[in-house]
Amino acid sequence: MRPESQAVKKMIKVKDNPTLRQKSEASLSNRNLAEFRQGYEHISSFLAQFLTDAFVSEAAERTCRPREECYRLLETFTNEAKTYWPMLQQHIHQGSRVLEIGSGLGFLSLRLTKLGVNVTSLEPAAGPFDIFGILAPIISERSSGPRANVLPISVE
Repeated sequence: MRPESQAVKKMIKVKDNPTLRQKSEASLSNRNLAEFRQGYEHISSFLAQFLTDAFVSEAAERTCRPREECYRLLETFTNEAKTYWPMLQQHIHQGSRVLEIGSGLGFLSLRLTKLGVNVTSLEPAAGPFDIFGILAPIISERSSGPRANVLPISVE
């Protein structure tokens, strides 16, 4: 198993287990813990707008997909962003340059860009008629602040 896969599994365990989360938080200094919590609160509030009834309904209408399918997709990618955010927050800082391959709906790219990171994102599965290709630009439009540079490359 690759090291990053082990780290992700550990983060998921920590996130889902209050005792492990408390131990993980206890290992951080007070300053780092405050930054961690503040970053998590910011990403959570940023992502919440994409799980509202109004946005999910708009996504279903624009993609011509069932509302439940759109909600599941949005929920999956917002949860993924919340899971990876603590790791990114520790290693990527303002002024960094990042190429995000497999950017999905672009949640992490948008958040990093807003924090002053130079991000280029690529979602190989996105095409003009694919659900990623339709929703990612809508999500980007709804996000205030700078946007990531998106490479228009798809897998065909």
